[in-house]
Amino acid sequence: MIKYELKMILRNKTCRLIFTAITIFIILLVYLTVENHEYIDKKGHKIESLNMVRRLANDKNRWKGELTSKLIKDILKKEKTSKNRYPNDMIAFGKEKQSYNDIVLFANKLFYGEHADDDDPWAVRKESLMRIDRIYARYRENLSAESREYGKTQEGSAFMLKQFQKIRMPVRYEAFEAWKALFSSIGMFALVLLVAGVFLSTKILAQEFQYQSASVFFSAVYGKTRGVKWRILTNLLVITVLYWAGISLLSLICFWIMGAGGGQTMFQFDQPYSVYIVTYSQMCEIAAICGYVASMLAASIAMLIVAKTRKVALAFILPIILFLVTPFIVNAIGVRNAFIPLLPHNLTDIVTCSVIPYIYQVGKIVFRQIPFVLLIYSAITILLISISYRLYKNTVVYN
Repeated sequence: MIKYELKMILRNKTCRLIFTAITIFIILLVYLTVENHEYIDKKGHKIESLNMVRRLANDKNRWKGELTSKLIKDILKKEKTSKNRYPNDMIAFGKEKQSYNDIVLFANKLFYGEHADDDDPWAVRKESLMRIDRIYARYRENLSAESREYGKTQEGSAFMLKQFQKIRMPVRYEAFEAWKALFSSIGMFALVLLVAGVFLSTKILAQEFQYQSASVFFSAVYGKTRGVKWRILTNLLVITVLYWAGISLLSLICFWIMGAGGGQTMFQFDQPYSVYIVTYSQMCEIAAICGYVASMLAASIAMLIVAKTRKVALAFILPIILFLVTPFIVNAIGVRNAFIPLLPHNLTDIVTCSVIPYIYQVGKIVFRQIPFVLLIYSAITILLISISYRLYKNTVVYN
């Protein structure tokens, strides 16, 4: 039954067009990501080639390993004297600055706190080298201040501080260009896969109603039992395969062009005050799983609407409004309250969710935003699929 349903989908010209469009979008997304990077050679010339991101990562990896206070101090010393050692800024940038600029920005956040970038992201270059010896002590103090600011209650502050204590210091570093590019792209690509999944979901479940064959399908011996069950399972299988095949293809192309190194670099190197103490590869996995839950939730809403109303247009439009239009409305009216970060569209915006420390408390229980929305919307998805199955199974068709 599943093989038959899949054949019907693959034979559909619109479905084939969707698969082709997704592949083209992946290639375009990776191309734009590569174009976002810049590599300067040791002669001060800008290099534009497909492997420039790999060359940039190799250059940055001269500092691979633990970023001790001594190493950070040595880098800042080089930065302070670079103008005297090189004839111009481009040569200085190509020979050494581009290799350690990320580390200087990291040191600035550690030393001055979460809002360091709001003032001067390079302010640490002006600091006395003697004070840099205490950079990790300053970082711990800033983490403690962060927990008090965002924890709000005693339990919340203690929870955040407990998370921050998991950060290993000194932080280990390896260039993570591909992982960073993948992480920043997953949210947008997940939305594209979500729209495609909703379209296919409505197409699969509504075909009998569209082709006026519902009376034949539901009056068959196994129409309302096995037929409905396999139709629902096929729908879920198609969305699952489409999503993970798309994410896998995006990842493979990113790693093929930019390399796969740096996955074990802690997310804290890029976002030192994030409450998610994970590696960059783990953060990409979290973003991908959240995107999958969003796709399944959108598809389950579409399934429910088709099963209840038979209105294909409504089944397609409502999930799109929920995931694509809602964020623009929220940003336009400037609503800011504790409920907004718990809306479902946040599942496809993990880049923002991972940076802002949204902490919630119910009684004595304290929890973070991402695990909560992941858990609650996974449960809602399962519930909606179950309801859709019952509605679809109990369909009454009048000749």
